[in-house]
Amino acid sequence: MNSYKMKNMRLSDQIISILNAEDDFLSGSAKNLGESRDNIKKAFSEIVSAAVNVIFIQCILNQRSEEICRMAQDCSLVNPKRNQFLTHSPISIKGSGANSELFSDRFGSVVEVIARNTEIKSGSVKKLFSVLTPMVLSNIYFKYKAFGFTMGQLAIFLEKEARRNKTTREITLELAALIKNEKNEAGPKKAKPVSFVSRVLNLVGISGNTIPTVNH
Repeated sequence: MNSYKMKNMRLSDQIISILNAEDDFLSGSAKNLGESRDNIKKAFSEIVSAAVNVIFIQCILNQRSEEICRMAQDCSLVNPKRNQFLTHSPISIKGSGANSELFSDRFGSVVEVIARNTEIKSGSVKKLFSVLTPMVLSNIYFKYKAFGFTMGQLAIFLEKEARRNKTTREITLELAALIKNEKNEAGPKKAKPVSFVSRVLNLVGISGNTIPTVNH
């Protein structure tokens, strides 16, 4: 596949193309996890969308771009197709750490929402997350390096990907709980412009008065 076509594919399509380089990832996952291929396909889409949107929130709204870029670089060093669903495989270990960092205490809730929506077991959703979140991070890191993004350009890129990979309303509400409430932040800190905050909240489809308060 040429680089121009890859560049213009949706992120979820790019990832499935990479994973399918040797075998059908969806069919292999269905066999390994004891789920139907169609339900795995639905879960795949929802997981990638959730990962893209949580990375956008953590990088841009929570101002963790440098930290997330280091995490993405770390994930880019792991072979995503080797022993994917073994608990102690390199990709699973990276995925577990990344999901914990990105989703914090909302991870379990997001897993349950996707399990209900796609009719697959929560354990299967977690195993898919352990492969797909590192893949999303790696994809973002490769683009960050290939195009020489500044932090500002990375923000634009992530906003575009978040728009192209929208989450369901249930997941959107879970991810909204991760947005830092600056009133509860310790020490003086310059507030983000209201217009910027409004733009981000509009992007994820929520008005500001529905954001749950999160203590940090």
